[in-house]
Amino acid sequence: MTDRGSAMISAEFTAAYMPWAFCMFQTLPYSPRVNGKQENLWSQVEGRLLAMLEGEENLSLEQLNLAPRRG
Repeated sequence: MTDRGSAMISAEFTAAYMPWAFCMFQTLPYSPRVNGKQENLWSQVEGRLLAMLEGEENLSLEQLNLAPRRG
């Protein structure tokens, strides 16, 4: 689930998740409380998960599912 920010509805973002068969949902428009929760989630993904996976080559969905258990 994402907010309706321009980064989350961009073609680049859409192209990134399409090959992995994710179902992407967007929050309701003009709902700042829900959008704030999504922004918090994505900031954690960017700050923690991406840092943890830095340098991984040939990353697969199976590896991503196992990633939180590695550390």
